[in-house]
Amino acid sequence: MSGEMNCDVLRSAMRKRRTLTAEEQVHVDGCESCTEAWLDAAVVSALDAKPEVRVPESFAAKVMAGLPEQGVARRRERRYTASWGLVTAAVLIAVGLVAAAVVDPGLLSTRMGLIFEGLVAGEIAGIALWLALARQRIG
Repeated sequence: MSGEMNCDVLRSAMRKRRTLTAEEQVHVDGCESCTEAWLDAAVVSALDAKPEVRVPESFAAKVMAGLPEQGVARRRERRYTASWGLVTAAVLIAVGLVAAAVVDPGLLSTRMGLIFEGLVAGEIAGIALWLALARQRIG
């Protein structure tokens, strides 16, 4: 069984899961491409022959019975106030000032730099205050 056509026919037979004869098995043992095809067919066959798993109806009840009892977790209530928003804004403004000083040390000494930093700081403070008040109304 040597020759390219015989290998193609043999590989096709293996894909169709036909049982190999002794002569074909000898060829598969000596031919690398046929060995790979045989291994591929064996893997596919093993995957298709997976066992059926049946879960008993009482499985969930048994699992739940085995778990330790837990009390109902109480949710800790958070209070959002405007002061937290202002603290957040102050921290963000401080970080912005430090970042601006690191990027361009002369920026904060100019009038435009101070105006720009003031506008950004005001926007951050306004957003933080608005978010804090909105959360206070929701919660």
